[in-house]
Amino acid sequence: MPKLSIRYQLMLLAAFVIAVFFQTQFAEICLIDDLDALNATLSQEHFSFLETFFPQSFGFGYYRPLIPLTYWFDKQLWFLSSINMHFESVVGHLLNAILLFFVTRISLRRYLENSDGYIPLSVSLLFSVHPLVTESVNWISGRTDIMMTTFVLLSLLCLLCYQTKKRYFLLGLAVIMAGIAMLAKETALGYIIGLPLILMEKRPNNVTEGESTGTPFRVIPFLISFAVSVIIVICFDIYWPVIAITCSHLLYLQYSSFHSSDQSRGLYKRLTILAGTFCGCVLVFVAFRKTAITSGVGKISQTFSLMFVDLNYTISVFLGAIGFYVKKFFLPLPLNFFILEIDPLYSLAGIFVLLLIMLLLMSDELSARLSLVGFLALAPVLPFAFGTIAWSSYAERYLYLPSAFWLLALGLWVGKWLENRQKYSSYFVAIISLLCLVLGGITYYRNTVWKTNVDLMRDTVAQTPRKRVLREIYIWALLYAGRTQEAEHEYWLAAKVAPFGYDDRTDLRIAELLISQGRHKDALRLYQDSIQRTRYSSAKLLTAAIDFLVLMQHTEQATPEDLTNIAALEKEYRQKRAELAARPK
Repeated sequence: MPKLSIRYQLMLLAAFVIAVFFQTQFAEICLIDDLDALNATLSQEHFSFLETFFPQSFGFGYYRPLIPLTYWFDKQLWFLSSINMHFESVVGHLLNAILLFFVTRISLRRYLENSDGYIPLSVSLLFSVHPLVTESVNWISGRTDIMMTTFVLLSLLCLLCYQTKKRYFLLGLAVIMAGIAMLAKETALGYIIGLPLILMEKRPNNVTEGESTGTPFRVIPFLISFAVSVIIVICFDIYWPVIAITCSHLLYLQYSSFHSSDQSRGLYKRLTILAGTFCGCVLVFVAFRKTAITSGVGKISQTFSLMFVDLNYTISVFLGAIGFYVKKFFLPLPLNFFILEIDPLYSLAGIFVLLLIMLLLMSDELSARLSLVGFLALAPVLPFAFGTIAWSSYAERYLYLPSAFWLLALGLWVGKWLENRQKYSSYFVAIISLLCLVLGGITYYRNTVWKTNVDLMRDTVAQTPRKRVLREIYIWALLYAGRTQEAEHEYWLAAKVAPFGYDDRTDLRIAELLISQGRHKDALRLYQDSIQRTRYSSAKLLTAAIDFLVLMQHTEQATPEDLTNIAALEKEYRQKRAELAARPK
């Protein structure tokens, strides 16, 4: 079949991405994180590069200096225009798809004798329209994933070129790009740890006759290991034996392999380098973080404390997260902006994935190395499942970088399979075309959901109805959109739902918005209803209501009758607040 030139393939890729994400640039500023970040940038009187990279502040959270730097540039160039900032995300995502295209081309040239075909275009198209990327592209705060992936792919491109041309400046450039990726998001640490695995990759034509770079897949032992692990977990709810069985399966693969003794030495070498790189990277990262900031928030240390309290539970959480994310990669629906908890059965899928990782460790093929790097890129977000670091325990955006590596690895595997089966190439193109159209349609629809805060939060609340903070944000979105009746209906509906408990922050926020809209009578009614409903137990509500009543007494619209009623109500609330303060604590 006729083959498009690289120029036309890239034009097709760009056209497809722009068509799917065209509406993203007209999306609203998300009320979650985006609004706070932009307000903080607007209120910033002066900008210091030194303070950005070495803030030396207390209570510091994420260390991502490239992100405020990009916000500062956006402020200088177009005063934080939401259209331009969303357009930047789309362009950044397109750039990542193009980089993945060239990474796939170079990898195929190293991997196969006949590397012509549409596999690079297929990999980049599938990555660009995969439904999991919508969160990173539509959310301005998601530029952390896009920027990190850009520098990681640049690093990988330099690394692959170094292996071909053996020029050490390319290796140095690959390390520098990986370090810059860390400044965009800390999870790039996973790629840096796996970087030596790619360096250790050998060309297939270097393998001597009679050898193979693959690993034999023994179905029966694999299934036995999986079945025994599942039975132990289901019957005894313990996960320690799973680790022991997995290690035993790795040893079995090592000694039952038909490879020479070099295979065993290669496995030990890979494990040693991985362990050494991990320790070195963590020490360098911690040292640099301590140099850059005086004191960070305790979320990370708190999470590690929780991890070591019950290691059995930690293993179950990690296995569940791995199984969930792998399932999300292949079956992304349903899409959800806020994922607080997952089905415990995902830990069983995690066991299956863990056994597959052992197979990848034994393999010398580049596709296996890239798959492992994808899992290493996912590893830093596994502790987030404890719900103490990020606002969401699980997030689709965490798969933005791993999906690029997994799609690349799948592309290499398919390319190898098609190498001697050219008659199936036309079927491959047809299947990929259909798949891209289906995924593109899903992604396009998801982009419409992200276009407004009301639609996004309605969808999120529908999937996670028992999370109070989501309902609060949904109410805010309705009020900002001028849909006050719906906001009030949602507010009173949420207030009646017992499992939510009571939190006076919602009442205070709604009252503030009503006051800002000049709806003083509605605000007064809300204060009265809330205070009666809580039986005068909220000091914050009483204080806010008193301040509001004082403000009402100075409005010109207040009649003498209104002033009398307001004064009486203020006196009552002051008395109740004094009684509340006098209660023993």
